[in-house]
This record gives sequence, structure tokens and C-alpha cells, in this order.
Amino acid sequence: MPKDLPYYAKKFATLNVNRHRERGAAPHKPVLLISMIELIEQGKMRLNQVPLSPELISTFLKYWRSLVKTDHRADILLPFVHLTGDKFWHLAFYPDSETATATGLGRKGVTAVRRMVQYAWLDPELFAILQDPGQRVILLRVLIDSWFAGRSSEIEQLSLIDEFEAVKSQLLREGGATYKVEDLKDEENTIVRNGAFRKIVVSLYAQRCARTTTGRLIMGGLEWMTSIEL
Repeated sequence: MPKDLPYYAKKFATLNVNRHRERGAAPHKPVLLISMIELIEQGKMRLNQVPLSPELISTFLKYWRSLVKTDHRADILLPFVHLTGDKFWHLAFYPDSETATATGLGRKGVTAVRRMVQYAWLDPELFAILQDPGQRVILLRVLIDSWFAGRSSEIEQLSLIDEFEAVKSQLLREGGATYKVEDLKDEENTIVRNGAFRKIVVSLYAQRCARTTTGRLIMGGLEWMTSIEL
């Protein structure tokens, strides 16, 4: 069977997901695919590489918070690892982790997996299809109709929000990446905030930069906190 648009439309409509008698179908895989499509649409994913990046994680959490009403746990590792079972999603490991397999990765935590897996990659045929706006919107529609029927308007509104940029804006208002101990228990949000903070620092690096005796950064007249509040 040729790996064309109908082939992948069927794949997206019949994802191999866990089904619970009370909670229903696990929404992790469709949420991740919708998030990936948004990054492609925004021009943030130009290569056939889907890293477990702060941008991907923040987009995944954005859709999860709005679309998922069951008590499924928001864990991006589940779809990132287990989409390999759908045969169009593959993992590229770092050289020192080449003997690793997808089995068991989901129990290691996001930070550990980021150290082992460089990125996921798609079938070349699927990646080529997703570069075409017309075909891309068809696959997005398949995901919505198959997994989030009747919520296309909500998803369209969500797609207008760049969640990672929103986090960066929040950090700018707050003056830096300051965490309370309870915040650090949420690994995914911590990775997003750290990633956003690094992007801010890089973008401001050309400006005058000094460090105070308290270990805080002064950039462009703003004091940037990188401490942990107990």
C-alpha cells in the first residue's frame, strides 16, 4: 500500500491507544500529533526531527489542559515513546544510547529521555505530506474528527496561542526563572520554563550584562532571578 495521504489519514484515525472502560481512549497520541502539526505550521519544525523540546512540551500541555477532561495523566513521554508502535514515528538515540529501545523509556522521566533520545523522526513520506498546507490541514482535521469531535473551533483558537512565547512573556514580567520547591515537582513545566529562560538570556546577551553579589543577572536594567525560593 502506498504511503500517501489516505494511508496516513487512516493511521491518524486509528492510532493504537490504550482504552479504559471508564476513562475511554487515552488522548496522549492525538494531542502530541496536533502539537507537532502546530510547530510545523509555525515554521518551528523545518527538519524531519521532533525533539522533546520545551516548545513541544509547552504546546502539548496547552492542548492537554484545554481538551482533556478525563483523569488521564498529562505525560508527554507516553506518546513520544509509544507512537513508535504506530510504525510512522521513530526514535533517534544519541550515540552512547544506541543500544537503548523504546521499551521502558516512558518510566525514566523527561529529563533522562532527553539525554538519551536526540529526536523522533517521521516516515519521510509523512513528513513530506505535512509540508504541504492543504494536506496538513486534512490530517489535522482527521485527528480532530477522530479524537476530539465537535471541538474544531476550540482547537483553532488554541492554535493562535504560542504557548512557549507566552511563558517567555510571563518570565519577562516576573523578572526571571524563580521556582518554589513545589514547582520543581512538575518536571515538564520546569523544562519549559528553563528553556524559555535560556531563550530570553540568549536574546538579551548582546545587551550590557552584569552579575550582582547575590548571583542575580542584570540585563537591560532588569534583575533576573535564577534562585529557588524555599
